[in-house]
Amino acid sequence: MKQPLQLLQKTDIAITSVHAVYEELQQQNIPSFKMIDPETSILRSIELVKQEAILQKSISSQIAVGLIKRTNNMADLEPIVEKMTSILQAYWSQLDGEYTLFTTMGNIESSLKNNEFLTLFQKLENIGKMSFGCGETIVDATENAHFALDLVDNKNVHSFYILDLDKSLHGPFPQSNTIIEMKISEPALVEMAKRTKLSPANISKLLVFNQTRQSKQFTANDLALNFNVTRRTAERILQKLTQFNYVKIVGEEMTYKQGRPRALYEFNFPTY
Repeated sequence: MKQPLQLLQKTDIAITSVHAVYEELQQQNIPSFKMIDPETSILRSIELVKQEAILQKSISSQIAVGLIKRTNNMADLEPIVEKMTSILQAYWSQLDGEYTLFTTMGNIESSLKNNEFLTLFQKLENIGKMSFGCGETIVDATENAHFALDLVDNKNVHSFYILDLDKSLHGPFPQSNTIIEMKISEPALVEMAKRTKLSPANISKLLVFNQTRQSKQFTANDLALNFNVTRRTAERILQKLTQFNYVKIVGEEMTYKQGRPRALYEFNFPTY
């Protein structure tokens, strides 16, 4: 173990602004001096903490909308919805098998730490899917919730997403709290949207599709299932991407039934 420099007579005194370090030096009888933070530094720290608290309070009070959509027409979701709304301190309405929950972002954050809420969500497996959206108005929050709902692919794993006010996608919950920026601000992605005529929403969906898959290769059918569109629509999207070399064909996949092999695609642009 190395000896302190003071014991080796290579230093006269130690100066520190860390209280724990100062106490340790004092216990070892090493001459030390504790720096006192200037008043301006203390006031600045207090102000930063205050602003952080105000920001967190503002985020917690933001309007949030939850969507629970029936995927099994025989299932009765209402008992689950009623218990969820109680935990979320929300009120709900229902139309054509889709339940809309009105709450706040703070209530959602608290519910994510509630085991009863997560258990109720697991009961939706194979009978319903769920998402949340946040916004300055109910209209904005509802739009974000619908966008997040379109990204749910329960065929692979039972999960849900939250799209916040800043268009950041959180999830998939409860497996992960990964955050993906859904705004198209990167110059390369803006240029991609311009050239292919694809909407920023579809570009964002492509990013999520790639980042949530274990395999880099996919078929038009995989994309159609994830986007909740027909295979023909997915093929048109891929045709636009292939035209400008944003997607490349890397092979073929034989089908279980008779017919032509399916093309295997791979993205050819940064998706991180």
